[in-house]
Amino acid sequence: MAFVPLFCLSHYSSLGVASPTDLARRGRNLGYNTLGICDDGTVAGFQPFDDACRSQGIRPVFGCRLLMRGLALTGLNFPIDILVESEQGYRNLIRLLNQYHDLGGSEKHILEEDDLKEKISGLVCIVPPDGELVSLVRSKDRDKTENWLEKVITVFGTQCAFGVSLDVDLASRDMIRKLCRFVGIRGLVSQRSFYPEPGDASAFVYLKNRRKAPTRTYRPASGGDASCLRPEDELARQWTGKQDDFMHGAGEVARQCSWRPNLIRRIFPSVDLERGYDPNSYLFDLVITGATQNLRKSSHRTCLDGCY
Repeated sequence: MAFVPLFCLSHYSSLGVASPTDLARRGRNLGYNTLGICDDGTVAGFQPFDDACRSQGIRPVFGCRLLMRGLALTGLNFPIDILVESEQGYRNLIRLLNQYHDLGGSEKHILEEDDLKEKISGLVCIVPPDGELVSLVRSKDRDKTENWLEKVITVFGTQCAFGVSLDVDLASRDMIRKLCRFVGIRGLVSQRSFYPEPGDASAFVYLKNRRKAPTRTYRPASGGDASCLRPEDELARQWTGKQDDFMHGAGEVARQCSWRPNLIRRIFPSVDLERGYDPNSYLFDLVITGATQNLRKSSHRTCLDGCY
C-alpha cells in the first residue's frame, strides 16, 4: 500500500461533487484497496461511505476537516484534517464537532489550542498543504517556525503528520521533508480530491464560483486535474526521488486508521481480551455515564467538606 487517497470530498461538503457511492466506485475502478473520506466539518457521509466501500470491497478511512486558530501566526485561521484511528478517536471527534458547531447556523466556533487538549486520543491530525506550516515555510521566519513546531508537538504529539500536495512549490516541499525527519513526524501526500472523474471538473468549477458557470464545452486546463481522484501510477510519476517518501506516508497513515462505524450496539458486552471492555455495547455506555455522575457527586461532596 504505497499510496492511499485519504482526503476525498463527498457532496456533504460545499465543494464536493460526487456521492460517497460514486467515490467508492471510482476508487475501485482505479485499483485502490483503501480510500478515505474527509469532508468539511461533518461526519454525515461516514455511514453512506462505509456502505459503499463494503459493496465495492474497499477498506474505508474516515476523517473530517476543521478550522483552528494559528499557533504561531496569531489572528489567522487554518484548516486541520483529522482522521479517526479508533473508537475513542471517533468519540473525541464528535466532541470536537460539538464545539465546532456550538454557535449554530453557518457560524463556526474556531477551535483553540486548549479545545484540543485531552481530545486527540485515537485521532491522527494532519497539517494540510493549505495549513499553517506551508505559510511559515514560505515566510522563512525561523523563530516562528520553531515556536510552531514546539506547540504542535505539545498539542498533538508525534502522532500528527505534515501534508503536502502538488500545489506546494518544490522548495517548500523539500523543506517540509527535512522538518519531518528532524522532528520525527511523518509527511504524506494530502491532495484533496473534490471530484472522482475528469469529466466532473465543470461541476467543481461551478461550485467554486456560481457566477461563472462553465459551458458544456468546458475542459480543464493542462495539469488542471490535480483536484480529481487520480490513479496511483500517475501520481507516482510526479512524486519521484526523495519526494517519494510522501507517497508511502499516506499508506502508513491508512494502515493506522482501522476504525469503522458500527450499526448494531450490543446489549451485553462481548469478550474483548485486548481492551478489557466492549465499547460497542449499551452496558458500556451506562457504566461510563454512571461513573461520570458519581465522579461529579464525589467532587462536589469533597468541595463541601473543605468549606466546613
